[in-house]
Amino acid sequence: MAKQKGMKKKHRIRNSIENIILLIAIAVFCFAAYKIISSQLEYKQANDEYDKLNTAYVKIEAAPEIVEIDGEEVMENPIDFAGLEAENSDIVAWIEIGAIEASYPVMQAEDNDFYLHRTFEKVYNFAGCIFLDYNNKADFTDKNTIIYGHNMKNGSMFGNLKKFKEEGVYESNPYIWVYTKDYIYKYEIYACQEISVNKRLPINLASNRRFMEYVRESLENSDIDTKVTVDKDDRVISLYTCTTNSSSRFIVNAKLVEQYKSKN
Repeated sequence: MAKQKGMKKKHRIRNSIENIILLIAIAVFCFAAYKIISSQLEYKQANDEYDKLNTAYVKIEAAPEIVEIDGEEVMENPIDFAGLEAENSDIVAWIEIGAIEASYPVMQAEDNDFYLHRTFEKVYNFAGCIFLDYNNKADFTDKNTIIYGHNMKNGSMFGNLKKFKEEGVYESNPYIWVYTKDYIYKYEIYACQEISVNKRLPINLASNRRFMEYVRESLENSDIDTKVTVDKDDRVISLYTCTTNSSSRFIVNAKLVEQYKSKN
């Protein structure tokens, strides 16, 4: 009898342990499902917001008209900056990267944290915004202008920048367009590479030597051979995003090749 009681007790303990394990497994599953659903909802919310902005304020044409006025080339600005500024005065530009179909507003705050996880509407969302380094001039006249964006899993924001390492992507469209209220800039990509997370990108390059050191280093470490040359008088942009490796970041470098006065 005592033996039977002992066996029943062990059986109850085993069942209790199994039930606890089952409950833990269910809890883990539910939490994982919650995280996945939450992430998907955030992706959708961010995509919907930026799609709405593209529809309402962007009218980019394949072949925009360029005219010469008072010796300066002038282009019709396809971005309604008045409308965008009425919604958020932190906007400084709009960026278009044709090869990866990226089209986003570019923001600038008093630090590099504010738009890290806030959208154009200043709503919390992991996708955040594309934003300019707070140390850069908002008119893109620095020797090197740094633009940040998240490497989103669904390819949004700067999630597809890494595709420039793939064969044929750079060749399909090597240009990046940056539209500001006063000027429109056309950049040509000259390099892309993975760098250490500890490497700080220079902005205020006080000398031509420092600038050319940065350019040479970018070209030497580039994952693609573009044949594009950069000289001391050029201005460049560096698009910066994270990677799946927490110790590295991915950047795309491009130099200014055309500048147009904006016709609003």
